[in-house]
Amino acid sequence: MFVLAHFKPTYRGSAQTLGNVLATKLQDARALWGGIAFLTTGVVLSVMCGLYFYSSATGENYLKSRMFWEIVLNLQVLCISLIWFAYDERIENAQGRWRVRMIVNLVFAIIVNLGPLGFFFYTTYKTWYSNFPSEATIIGIVHAIVLGWLFFELLVQGGFRLITGTILMRSGGETSWTGSRIFGNMWPVMVMVLVLVAAELTGEKLFYVVAPIFGYMKGALDFFNRAYRPPSVTSSMQEPAR
Repeated sequence: MFVLAHFKPTYRGSAQTLGNVLATKLQDARALWGGIAFLTTGVVLSVMCGLYFYSSATGENYLKSRMFWEIVLNLQVLCISLIWFAYDERIENAQGRWRVRMIVNLVFAIIVNLGPLGFFFYTTYKTWYSNFPSEATIIGIVHAIVLGWLFFELLVQGGFRLITGTILMRSGGETSWTGSRIFGNMWPVMVMVLVLVAAELTGEKLFYVVAPIFGYMKGALDFFNRAYRPPSVTSSMQEPAR
């Protein structure tokens, strides 16, 4: 009892200190909410994949229940609202190439976060609620989504940044895209690719369940980095969240 009483104030003080540090370093609360929206969507898709691949244990009725889809749709509304909240002020205040880039990012973020809703409409069109599709069909959809996401994120977004010149965002022509920063932003993509390769080699369905979390974590990291990154001198008022 004496030991517990001795360490309890220390633990509480440490928690308060950690909260104060996070609040102090926070530079952009709107970007923080955008990252939370991406993580929420990734978790929702992972839960959907888990309920499907392990339907023999959980039962098919969960994916067909009205309550489950009401929860999903409410979370979709919340995520889209957070994404809009993360961008609206910057789009209103930005000009020129920054405004165009942020509008493109906003549209892309909304489309990506509507993944569960898009899956709902597609499954309704295919009448999969009365007849569950095969695992090969769902795996093919997962691969198509991953390839489409990689194409847009790596080629379209990267090419857009090069064309508009936003890859050079610091004074003196110094690029902010250093090797460490690229790896720091891209490691979830690397993990997601490795997870999908492992799923193909081993046939383990758990890899398909966790893959969406790492995919959406890439988008969340872009927002979190902006939320806690100190603003630069030249672009503190113009640099977008992603």
